[in-house]
Amino acid sequence: DGGSGGGSGAAGFAESDFYGSSKSNNGSGRSQSWVPIRAHKAVLASQSRYFHDMLGPGKPHDGVKDITLRDASYAGMKALLSCMYTHQLCSDPDVLPDLHKAAITFMIPAMVQQTKEGLEAVASRKKALATADEDERLRVIAEEANLLPFDSDEEAEIQANMAAAAALAAAGATN
Repeated sequence: DGGSGGGSGAAGFAESDFYGSSKSNNGSGRSQSWVPIRAHKAVLASQSRYFHDMLGPGKPHDGVKDITLRDASYAGMKALLSCMYTHQLCSDPDVLPDLHKAAITFMIPAMVQQTKEGLEAVASRKKALATADEDERLRVIAEEANLLPFDSDEEAEIQANMAAAAALAAAGATN
């Protein structure tokens, strides 16, 4: 049934499923189709004034299970719901603008602030990369991809240990 087993939802809302629809970009740049997105009313209403005012008892969509949302992209809505459920901000720089717009539209001030800071960090990183030399750009890209998990002292120690192990293996092979 989509509920969590009979418990009551936040702010008096039932924990029944809420099916929203949002436009999904099919990559062609042409007309977009509407795709259903499942979420719980209690999750939405407890974290967003917009949804609280829409889905609460006696409100325009009280008891309605299918609502079409035209004010957010599919990517923005999926990222918004992910944040609402996990309390982890999306770090994908391609999705962050859509998430920021959705947070503004659906009145989630803390998420608006977090996405604004994320967008500023992305812009700052792009600016730094644009002015950096090739070695610095490669270092930043590798660091962002978590390819350089160690600081330089740890990395030097690991390389020294690997060289010592290789020397011992070579010495053992000659005996």
